[in-house]
Amino acid sequence: MTSGSFARRPGVARVPAGHTQSHDLWGVSTIARVTCVYAICHCVVDLACVTTLMGAVAPSLAAGGPQASALAILAYDLLAFCLQLPLGALLDVVGRRRSLDAAMLSFALVAAGVSCGMAQAPIPAVVLVALGNALFHDVGGVEVLGESQGRDAPSGLFIATGAAGVFGGSLPGFNRWAGAPYLLLCLLFASAALVLSAPRSDEPGGLSVTLTGRGWMAVALLAATVALRSYTGLMMGFPWKASVSLVAAAVAAVVAGKAAGGAVADAIGPLGASVLSLGAAAVLFAFSWTSVPAGLGATLLFNFTMAITLGELARLLPDARGMAFGIASFSLALGALPALLGLGFASAPLLSLLSILSLVLLLAGLLCAHGAFDG
Repeated sequence: MTSGSFARRPGVARVPAGHTQSHDLWGVSTIARVTCVYAICHCVVDLACVTTLMGAVAPSLAAGGPQASALAILAYDLLAFCLQLPLGALLDVVGRRRSLDAAMLSFALVAAGVSCGMAQAPIPAVVLVALGNALFHDVGGVEVLGESQGRDAPSGLFIATGAAGVFGGSLPGFNRWAGAPYLLLCLLFASAALVLSAPRSDEPGGLSVTLTGRGWMAVALLAATVALRSYTGLMMGFPWKASVSLVAAAVAAVVAGKAAGGAVADAIGPLGASVLSLGAAAVLFAFSWTSVPAGLGATLLFNFTMAITLGELARLLPDARGMAFGIASFSLALGALPALLGLGFASAPLLSLLSILSLVLLLAGLLCAHGAFDG
């Protein structure tokens, strides 16, 4: 079995009921328009949420000491990521024909959270932006996966832009700017208009999961891969990340890696892309503490597999895309929790080891998903 044989599972790359591939007057395909719209909105939503947390919630809770702010951020992370599993399953039940309503609600929730931040109401702000963030991610995931016809590149592009939004929202020069909330409200309104202009699907709802025991084993292995990758990402405390420009370069590597990973997997298959990216990342991580190019290269390559794991989960659960996206997000939260609680230490050898462990888990998940363990 060659790596290329892992590129698609038979019968998965299909056009859903109520959906046809089309092009607009400029020849832009439906999948390109949907991916572009939700990728842009992903950046805006994450920018709005993180700016509210860092620029409004944290200062409002400063009187309670640093622990109060840290707990608020932890609560946001857990709500925003963990809620994506039940909300994603709910979106599967109601169907993509309700995606537009869900997207509008997500923007309204985030906008309400931004407004609460402006009014110095930190707890409602945290809850609202977390709920809106979770719902938007599910909607975007369902829409992009629903149009991708089994390809990984679209989902890679969609998930990549979030890191840019998180980085922008974490900049004190922006999140402490008095005009930031007003700009964010305008961007959220523009995002709603963008989604209104995007192609829509009448695909009916109906959550359906028909996995065998081996299929559930594959899901568990892929989820463990996502969790380990999340933890590893928070352990990338390279000593050279001492300036905003180098931090920005590292974020750009994350964005480029997530965006490129899906396209590489489509070209050479997820197995080959996984071996190439995580194997090379393990080597580069060994030099990443003292070499900026090695650190940036390792960061880029390590993030290739985000689109691969998400795509594989969606292929295992073709009639439960929201649930598949939610499983990936829930796994991200589980993996981040130890690091957010201060458990672990950062070092070059550890990153190399974690990259190798990620490769082992991912290969096991892919092989299991594709029946390679059959007698």
